[in-house]
Amino acid sequence: MVGSTTGDALPAGVRAVDQPAADSYRFRAFISYSHRDERWAHWLERRLEQYRVPHSIIWSAEPNTIPRRLLPVFLDRDELPASADLGANLRAALAASRALIVICSPAAAESHWVNEEVRYFRSLGREDRVLCLVVDGEPNVGASDPRSECLPAELRSGDQAGGDGREPVAADVRPGAERPSVAFLRLVAGLLGVRFDDLWHRERRRRVRRAIATVVSSALAVVLLSLGWTHGVRNLRINDLTAHGVEETDAGHLLRASVYYAEAYRQGGRAPLLLEKLRESAKALARPVTTLHGHTDRVMQAVFSEDGRRLLTAGWDKVAILWDVATATPLKRLPHEGRVVSVAFSPDGNTIASAGWDRVTRLWNRNGEPVGTLVENHGRINAVTFSRDGEYLVTATDDQVASVWTKSGRLLHTLRGHDDSVKWAAFSPDGRRVVTASFDRTVRVWDRESGRLLRTLEGHTGPVLTVAYRFDGARVATASMDGTAAVWNPETGEKTFDTHLAAGYGDRVNSAFFSRDGKLAITASDDGTARVWDVDKRALMLSLERHKGNVTFADFSPDGRLAVTTGQDRLAVIWEVAAPPEDPDAIVALVDERAPWRIEDGQLISTEVEQPEAPEVVPPPERPDRRRRPIRRPSRSGEPGVHASAFTTSSTWTTFGAPASGRASVTGRRTTSAARVSSEPAQSLEKSRPASEASDAVVELRER
Repeated sequence: MVGSTTGDALPAGVRAVDQPAADSYRFRAFISYSHRDERWAHWLERRLEQYRVPHSIIWSAEPNTIPRRLLPVFLDRDELPASADLGANLRAALAASRALIVICSPAAAESHWVNEEVRYFRSLGREDRVLCLVVDGEPNVGASDPRSECLPAELRSGDQAGGDGREPVAADVRPGAERPSVAFLRLVAGLLGVRFDDLWHRERRRRVRRAIATVVSSALAVVLLSLGWTHGVRNLRINDLTAHGVEETDAGHLLRASVYYAEAYRQGGRAPLLLEKLRESAKALARPVTTLHGHTDRVMQAVFSEDGRRLLTAGWDKVAILWDVATATPLKRLPHEGRVVSVAFSPDGNTIASAGWDRVTRLWNRNGEPVGTLVENHGRINAVTFSRDGEYLVTATDDQVASVWTKSGRLLHTLRGHDDSVKWAAFSPDGRRVVTASFDRTVRVWDRESGRLLRTLEGHTGPVLTVAYRFDGARVATASMDGTAAVWNPETGEKTFDTHLAAGYGDRVNSAFFSRDGKLAITASDDGTARVWDVDKRALMLSLERHKGNVTFADFSPDGRLAVTTGQDRLAVIWEVAAPPEDPDAIVALVDERAPWRIEDGQLISTEVEQPEAPEVVPPPERPDRRRRPIRRPSRSGEPGVHASAFTTSSTWTTFGAPASGRASVTGRRTTSAARVSSEPAQSLEKSRPASEASDAVVELRER
């Protein structure tokens, strides 16, 4: 049978005296689950993040042994690179977790990855810190009913295959078992190292006190109203609204908090604390200029053209979209055969690059017509950027390398040295350096001309997702899955500061970039916000809070007056970047104008109109073109040569949009003729590259 935490016995693995301090581990718990049980995993994550430990439990324990909140919690969201085993990232997360919570079901019992996560966690010597939440099936039925078995092999009792006899602590939410609220408290008791009975009784007492307080407050309100003490009633209302606002502020929801503070101000509240909190919440009132609806899956990146008139977005729906910023209308859809994760404009705006998991960087003219491709042999592509002069491109790939190309499509260097996926690559403002960010937790600076590694920046404790130079080249900003963003001196490798950019983040930071003048920085995070920082003051300036779910990317427009954010919710949002007002009346007016909620019966009620989902884009069917044949020329060494054709700006690709009837489909076909390429351009392209690099990349530049 599976163990439980009832009576006076401590749950298995819990030590009341010698447990590690609260800050010994990065994560309070690691949730392991099959993605068929994703609903239960997210339910448990939300409950753990919202739970506040009763004060009586904290006071009754040794100092600094019981935390106020059970944060943070690690939940794998399927965004780590594919690999044959758990990989360094999950192993690092498991090693940094104080406890492991396994969502047990027949799906979990069949999952290789759940079993591997349990096996690795127990190999760390933490067998006694494994907790289970049984949501379906039966434990330890083994061969008698294998389809109903809910425990992974590593957790089954000794007489079952794979088990070792140790019984984990478990909570049970199956029909007919415990109520979910009781099962949740059983897991909390295991995480805190307290007796379940103590936690249960104190939780009940807390609920009773809250109920009494509510009754007393209601009764007092009735008495005050009956006596005509409207002033007292108003103060109670103001205090209640302010308290709700403080709770939202503590949770990092400044936009929601602003609605409570504004209502308290309207009711006559003028206390210094209320005014201070109202001004703080005004940072979330940045004006969303427009919201771009067009992708059918999460949007991974968005960039402005140099003149700020056009925008590119990259999506997991296998398309990049070219937008007109003034009208918020799509100008062209740029299709790929895999997820598109990165886009870039050349500085003159005449060339567009898009890259993704189909291992191809596609080049387009300013109107979105194809002009060429850079084909990688180094795994799926995570990023593509141009140099400031537009003469070079750099791509970052999952195969631990970055590639430097000329604008004509010639491979200059393959930068090797990272020990894991390269997530981002960018040029210095003068184009002499290339900087790369990797899952191996490092940032590396390279010489663009020679491809030589110059220095390595180390200091992040998690994978580094983006790196970008300040416009003067004196600093670089990095974003990491360790929950921080940092600023570095790229010439010395010194980290100048990072705490102010990391403040408030409990989740990973997905991107960090400077404004052109270097005075501001913008970060995006899995906590659902993007944040604009005053670099000199090291203080938060704006909190952009309109996305539902993770914010995947954020960056400024070239003039710094606008910012763009992209998210898991399939949207890109363009924002006005301006300091919030200080006057309380002006702040309240902005709340009425921009906050998508109102207060009704003490509750937040949404005022947003549900937007229709964007139509799904169906890619055109592939039609083989028997006339087009790549030119194949032998290399000097006798090995298979490079396929190439001339790079011309007159190349086109005709794509027809959705029909007038509005059906959600895209039809079209490539209009190509047989490639007619003289031998001289092809030979000159081949001779400009060393033969040893012929296997590293294939340049396919198609001509109409």
